[in-house]
Amino acid sequence: MIKKFFKWLTTILLVLVLLLAVASVFMQVRPFEKMPWIKGYKPLTVLGGSMEPAIHVGSVVLVSPVEVADIEEGDIITFKTPQNSKVFEDHPGSLTTHRVTEVINEGESLGFKTKGDANDSPDGWIVPAADVLGKAGFSIPYVGYFINFARTRNGFLLLVILPAALIIIGEIWNIFKCVRESEKGGKAPESDSEAS
Repeated sequence: MIKKFFKWLTTILLVLVLLLAVASVFMQVRPFEKMPWIKGYKPLTVLGGSMEPAIHVGSVVLVSPVEVADIEEGDIITFKTPQNSKVFEDHPGSLTTHRVTEVINEGESLGFKTKGDANDSPDGWIVPAADVLGKAGFSIPYVGYFINFARTRNGFLLLVILPAALIIIGEIWNIFKCVRESEKGGKAPESDSEAS
């Protein structure tokens, strides 16, 4: 009974690892609009430490859509990194997740001053409302490290190919065992006495 329990537990763990690895493929860097939704949230991997300790490096932050008019000082928002930033030069099309330090509402023009919690000074830009992609709901620490590793060749082999191969081998072994047992059990029992 215990052996059977551990066998099922191992299979479930392998399947979970496989699912996480496959999910990581969908979380690769791509336009925000094309990323999958998970119950109203889009997952993003945090690569920098500017929001420590609120959001740790290597976390996955879940971003939900928000009405820009509802954003207040203190909210953490995700936005398209402005083109005049150093980050944009290194990673065109990148996203930034920082805390709103001031809401600037000038007539019909709405913008936000932002700052990373770990940064000494505020960001050198005002984020236009049109560049805001959502509000950071909550983060899952360290999962981003797993996802980034799963994107590498070694990670793909270790987290996708190997578990899949183990599951397939395990199932082939189970089929082989069932066939062998049915062959043993399928033979007609030999009678102790001859029919007269």
